[in-house]
Amino acid sequence: MWHQWRGDATQPRINFSSHFVALVHNVRYVNRIRFQSASIDDGVLTIESIETRTARPIDDEVYCLVMVFETDGVVAISDGSEVLSVPSHAKA
Repeated sequence: MWHQWRGDATQPRINFSSHFVALVHNVRYVNRIRFQSASIDDGVLTIESIETRTARPIDDEVYCLVMVFETDGVVAISDGSEVLSVPSHAKA
């Protein structure tokens, strides 16, 4: 994915035994996405983002937000409305 998105730019080094990547992207319309906040409460990492509102359907471009988080202490991930458990093999 990195090379499709950034071409020959240096790929970041991520230790997936202690970190994971969260990706927020458009699914219906082309909207710019910005990171709002992240917090952890009782092992649930809540990621909040905001996006512009357009009525332009996705055709040939998409916006996405890529974030790297430590796995330590995270048992689930939430977007504020849905909670997904982190598989036990994904935990450090």
